[in-house]
Amino acid sequence: MALKGNAAFRYTQDGRETWLYLNAPLYDVRPARVRTRFTEESIDRRTLNVVVVDGGAEEITARLRFQGDPAALLDLLEAGADGETLEYFPDASLAESYPFRLMDASDIVAADPDPDRWWNAEYTVTLRLRRVDGGSVQALADNVLFRYVPGRTLAGATFTRASTATYRTRSGTLATAAADVPRLAWVFEPSTGLYRRALLVERDSTNLVPWSSALSNWTGSASITVQDDALVMGSLALALVTENDAAGEFLIRIDTSPFSGDGEKAFSCYVAQGTSALVGLKLRDTTASADRLNARISWAGGMPSVSVFTGTHLYTEPVGGGVYRLWFRSAPVLAANSHRVEVFPAASDPANTGNVYVGGVQVEDAPVPSSLIITAGAPASRAVESFTSAAGFGWQDLTVYVRLTETGGTLAAGENAVVTLQGGAHSVRMRTLGGGAGYSARLIVG
Repeated sequence: MALKGNAAFRYTQDGRETWLYLNAPLYDVRPARVRTRFTEESIDRRTLNVVVVDGGAEEITARLRFQGDPAALLDLLEAGADGETLEYFPDASLAESYPFRLMDASDIVAADPDPDRWWNAEYTVTLRLRRVDGGSVQALADNVLFRYVPGRTLAGATFTRASTATYRTRSGTLATAAADVPRLAWVFEPSTGLYRRALLVERDSTNLVPWSSALSNWTGSASITVQDDALVMGSLALALVTENDAAGEFLIRIDTSPFSGDGEKAFSCYVAQGTSALVGLKLRDTTASADRLNARISWAGGMPSVSVFTGTHLYTEPVGGGVYRLWFRSAPVLAANSHRVEVFPAASDPANTGNVYVGGVQVEDAPVPSSLIITAGAPASRAVESFTSAAGFGWQDLTVYVRLTETGGTLAAGENAVVTLQGGAHSVRMRTLGGGAGYSARLIVG
């Protein structure tokens, strides 16, 4: 059986089966009520039992558009008022249906009524419908494939990530989410200087620094001492690196794993003020004896002030508790060369001494830093994250809105998929085309 329209209602009136055919599915579908309760950081499935979310998905309001004899529409409303079940089919395939009870209806509105063509005018009415069986109607959405609000559960969507991953909590501490557990993170937006609660979905990446926070495992000058875990904020640990020799400028260093390609690379680390007035950070090409990143940090009221001689300082992220994350992009590297990270706890003048808190050191084979990947003796990776949801209706005219927040001024070169709408052998893909100083977007239909 195939419908005459694109959607339909089926109901029983006076003992006979009756159909109302619609030119378009219901639209502006919304939960009739929303009640949400959850605990802080409840996105971690270890405490998912304390999350209570009632989106009112079994009861919705929706607008119905009908073109034809208004008597047919009145018959539907009369049957609903009499308590008959109104079975809604959202598309012509009849593959799924939703049994509703009519709870309320607005007055019928005629669009540009023509008294001479009343039998073919277009009419709209707003319905409040409740599932007869108490089931969900989330898949209907309101012309939206999927809407996610941070703090709600991910019912109706699939999230995957084949590794653990870190994220910032509201208090500023660093937490670790297990594999396939989404991260409800407080994400820093450089444009506003504020944190926004959001679902964090990132590319895959590898931290090429073998020891990200246990800096006692780095190679250091005899004049430098390192105290690991001197400052701990959840999963984040900072070491206290001290230089007390006024006879020269000393450093600690560690070799990175090789880059896979030439170009600009991401460098980031967490710092907090110690007694040193000036701190140096470098990404050093040891083959060419050249700096790919050379930055100096001074302090004012506990806040770092960054000067860069080589590379780019993207921004400084205030983490909390006097801790800051510094985001950098190096000058172009040669993948064939060897590189290492160098930290100078008391930089510039050989007479300088003092200490600084440093941890979460990360170098990535990408132009923009991502969330911290903790390492303990070898490079470690975070798997790519995927967030998908099934569409509750067949192909039709639709609008896709995606809000992109840039965290570094540019996207990686090449195409980066943002949204893919897939239906059998057909798809519509929204991609960004990165490279150079910015990016563009394009829509691909296949």
